[in-house]
Amino acid sequence: MENFNFLNEIDSLIKEVDEATKVDFDAIDSICAEIHATVEQKDLEITSMSDDQKRKLAVTTDDPYILNLLSQDMNFNIRILTLCNPNISINLLRRALEDGYPYIYLVVANNPVTTKNLLNRITQLSDNKEVIDAVYKHPNVSEETKKMIENNRGN
Repeated sequence: MENFNFLNEIDSLIKEVDEATKVDFDAIDSICAEIHATVEQKDLEITSMSDDQKRKLAVTTDDPYILNLLSQDMNFNIRILTLCNPNISINLLRRALEDGYPYIYLVVANNPVTTKNLLNRITQLSDNKEVIDAVYKHPNVSEETKKMIENNRGN
């Protein structure tokens, strides 16, 4: 009889765990749909702004999502202003460097959050004196990159 009671207790515990771990996929789908609609609304709000509004937002926002959107804008000037924003992520700066526009190297080299790795990468991508000078003067530049620049200037 004790074994039977013990088995009933185990069965009861299994049912409790089963009930507690049931996932309400409809609720999850609803939440996901709500998030998607909010994101689409935000996209539309930003992309439908005038260029003047986007330029102002590009230099003032600290919202990573907005900075990401503006860094991909069709207007080159808006993309550049976004790269000037000290709140921009390192990944967006890195992605911009790989676009290969020489002026972007100068902009990224002057952003205060540019990392020593990105500064080093800029020296690999550009031989422009103004860009290299900006890298050399950046507070985050590594001593190795400075030495490399000094050696290249000596040649």
